Amino acid sequence: MADYGNELRRLLSKDGYIKLNKRGKGSHSVWYNNDKNITVTVKDKVKSRHSANEVLKDAKIDYKF
Repeated sequence: MADYGNELRRLLSKDGYIKLNKRGKGSHSVWYNNDKNITVTVKDKVKSRHSANEVLKDAKIDYKF
């Protein structure tokens, strides 16, 4: 099964999101975009493309896996 986490974090970073120092629950990291005023939570290992696409949708990034 593929891990979409690295590519997802790269897309977030490219769109201006920064990883905050605080951690979410369990193995989640919190990302924030100051321009859009949007916060998203990303699992360390994203195994499902559907989950990765949901994060991108929440982050308002027009990209599909």
